[in-house]
Amino acid sequence: NVSKVMEDFSNTKGQIAKKNTVRNYLFFLPRFGEQFGDRELNTLTTDEVWSFLIKQTDGKSQGTKNL
Repeated sequence: NVSKVMEDFSNTKGQIAKKNTVRNYLFFLPRFGEQFGDRELNTLTTDEVWSFLIKQTDGKSQGTKNL
């Protein structure tokens, strides 16, 4: 499920992304987990993810929106 994927990412984050990217992801992951953590990854729709990102980045810098 989404929680497992998030856990796997957290365990390998320093190996796969730059420092600022990891920092931005760590900002969003807890919120993403709250909303979708109990779901299977393949059940999420593009519209759900876009809606989540739009709500989370409203009023934020363009760099944050480009995650």
